[in-house]
Amino acid sequence: MYFLKVFLLFLVVFNFPIPIVYNSAILAVFIATIFYLSSPKEINNLLITFKSKFVVQLLAIFIVLNFMGFIPGLIHLTFDFTIAKAYLLVLFLLLVSIYLYPILVVGIELEKRFYFILQLLVSVFLIQSCVEIFAFVNPAVKNVISFFQKDFVSEKDMGGIRALALTGNPFFDLASSFGLIFIVFVFKIIDDGKKEYFSFKNSLFFIVLFVGSFFAGRTAFVGLGIALILYFLSLGARLKKGTSFIRLVLIVAGTSFFLYNILLPSETKEIVENQLLPFVFEAVYNYIDSGETSTKSGEILQQMYFPISWQTFLVGDGKYTGDDGGYYMHSDAGIMRNILFYGIFGLLFILFGHLFYFFKPLGRILSEMKRGISVANVNKLLFFVSMLLYTLVLQYKGEVLLFMPIVQVLLFYICFSFLEWADDV
Repeated sequence: MYFLKVFLLFLVVFNFPIPIVYNSAILAVFIATIFYLSSPKEINNLLITFKSKFVVQLLAIFIVLNFMGFIPGLIHLTFDFTIAKAYLLVLFLLLVSIYLYPILVVGIELEKRFYFILQLLVSVFLIQSCVEIFAFVNPAVKNVISFFQKDFVSEKDMGGIRALALTGNPFFDLASSFGLIFIVFVFKIIDDGKKEYFSFKNSLFFIVLFVGSFFAGRTAFVGLGIALILYFLSLGARLKKGTSFIRLVLIVAGTSFFLYNILLPSETKEIVENQLLPFVFEAVYNYIDSGETSTKSGEILQQMYFPISWQTFLVGDGKYTGDDGGYYMHSDAGIMRNILFYGIFGLLFILFGHLFYFFKPLGRILSEMKRGISVANVNKLLFFVSMLLYTLVLQYKGEVLLFMPIVQVLLFYICFSFLEWADDV
């Protein structure tokens, strides 16, 4: 049953194309429907999930957002509704995620569901990391992965170091979700009650995730940085955390040396040295060469923010796609795209809609802290604040808030399972 849960979660989180079926989320719906038909008693749990206050309010936000996608185009008479397709996809995947939730937690006690969901999420990213690694070292696996990708995605492999994941968008979307999973992973190891922190097993899991993030993109390192801050700020055995982290560094160094010098064939080493590492650690290479930590993507991002008129700032231009079919005004920066399309008021709606994910979890934690501060509730507070900070930072680079499907799916599962565990849904 656990493997079925992981499989279903993988299908909806990564939502990759499948011939005939269209995409993996639809396949997940088919499998889940068969499960519900064979276990009618679970249908009642499904209805309870859909009727929960959190789910109803969250769906309402996304339904309003779908309608909002048409308003600027009508007001400005641009009739640009290209954002509607993206919003519809997010709403669909959110509905699928809700539909799968009772299956994912079947047989799991209420008080254990939150940590079980976190475990499932880490598991699917470990699998995705393994898929990337195998696709990188084995062209036959890469060809299989390409079969489940759109042509314009598989062609952007940058010489074999990108587009290796079994997902609909193996670039910014995947990198962003890897960063979020780093935060989840670190929270899980500091709050699972065992206080092993970076045990040998956890260290190996971290290495797999870390390597997997190489092929996704450097955005994941933002999440990793916030995750490490969470690790050291969290309450617990300070000395043990410090020694555990040193052990992690030693295991990473030792494992990397062994894999690189003994197992990797020479042609793969050449790709790693000449393409993968310069891409992943571009800032480090630039610092060594010129004393500056800038990256090409960072410089391009700065150009995506430029002066606009007050009218555009207030009500937007109602254009999401330019006349050339690319990004309007050639900017794909998240905050800028929102303002160019909606204006500041649309951006504020998106911001408050995103904050909805965190209102109840943070409110519940703060309510607990009023009755007494403990290691557990402080660490939970830091966890949700870390996720909120990370997602807000991402919006500066690209559209994430209420937009990026993979992040919305992850936030739903994390926040809903926490509230269900806290009996506040």
